[in-house]
Amino acid sequence: MGELMRESRALVTSCNKLFAPGAEALLRSAVRFHPDIERYCYVPQDELDELRKLLGSLAHVDALIFYRSAAIGNNIPSANKTAVQRVSE
Repeated sequence: MGELMRESRALVTSCNKLFAPGAEALLRSAVRFHPDIERYCYVPQDELDELRKLLGSLAHVDALIFYRSAAIGNNIPSANKTAVQRVSE
């Protein structure tokens, strides 16, 4: 841990097609009032192309990846176990 970590801010949200209007409003506000921060929006894989077209100018839009794994936790129902790829590149 000899390397210093640089502090940064970002807005991270997620939505599907039904909640895209709310995500769009949130992201437009972030662009307007906080243009210096990175913005990320995670969406279902099967809606990725459509939502990238709608939100791609406002945020980095990528698929939310769902999987089942005992490594996440034994007490969490399988349907609720989620993994998201790293936000930083």
